[in-house]
Amino acid sequence: MKNKLVFSVLFALLSSSIFAQDSEELIFGTQIWFAKQGLNQKMMKGMEEKTKKFNRGEEATYPMYTFRYRTGRYAGGIERVSARTASNLDSYNNREERQYFSKHVVPYADMSRIVRTKLWARQDDHSYNGSGSDERMKFTQVITYRLKPGSLQWDGLRKKLVEAHEKSGSTARFRSYRLLAGDVTTFGMVIPFNSWEDYTTLESKVFNKDIYDSVHGEGSWEDFLEVFTEIVKEREVHLREYLPNLSTE
Repeated sequence: MKNKLVFSVLFALLSSSIFAQDSEELIFGTQIWFAKQGLNQKMMKGMEEKTKKFNRGEEATYPMYTFRYRTGRYAGGIERVSARTASNLDSYNNREERQYFSKHVVPYADMSRIVRTKLWARQDDHSYNGSGSDERMKFTQVITYRLKPGSLQWDGLRKKLVEAHEKSGSTARFRSYRLLAGDVTTFGMVIPFNSWEDYTTLESKVFNKDIYDSVHGEGSWEDFLEVFTEIVKEREVHLREYLPNLSTE
C-alpha cells in the first residue's frame, strides 16, 4: 500500500452485517464539533438521538463513533468518525438523516470552530496488536505527524517498527492511518488504553529502544530517530475519550 497520511483518528472495526462489501477498503471521515456557550448538552443530545435513529441496527446506513477531546487545541471538542466504503459513499442519499442533523445538532454548534471533514485510510502494514484483545478501550492517544515534502523514508520506518514488535512478541497495540484529503502529507497513530495508570508508559511501549535494537541490531534505534527527526515537520498529540452513548457500539 502506498503511504501518505489523520486524524486520526480514528480507528473502528466494522462488521459485515453493516457493510456487505466487507472486502472494500474503509474510508474514515472525521469532523470535530464545538458547542455554543452553554449548549453543549443539547448538541450532544441531538448527536445521541441521531445516532440511535440512523447509525444503529440492521437499517444503519453506516457506523458512527464519537469521542471527546480531553487535551490539546481540540479540548472539549466532540469528534464524529464515520466508517464507510467507497460504494457506500457513492450510493448514500439519506435526506432525512441530513435534515435531522441540521435540525437537532447544528443550531447548538459553534460553526466558526468546526474542524471540517478529513478522510483517512487505515494502514494495516503500519499497525500492530500484541495485546491479545481487539476490545474498544475507554481512551485513545492520537498522534498526528505532518511530514516534509518527499519524505519517502516514512514507509520503511513504520514497517521496521512493526517488524520489531512482531519479532519480539511485544504486547503493544497501535493502529496507523494515512490522510487521504484535507491537509499536507499527514499520518496518524492511535494508541488505546483503559486506565490512566497505563498512560505514563503508553508511548514507551510503542517506541521502545530495547525492542527495536534487539531485532534490528545495536544502534538501530538511534538511526531510526535520526531519520525520523529529519522528515517529520510537526508532531501533535491529543487524548480522546470514547462516548458509547453517541456511537454505533
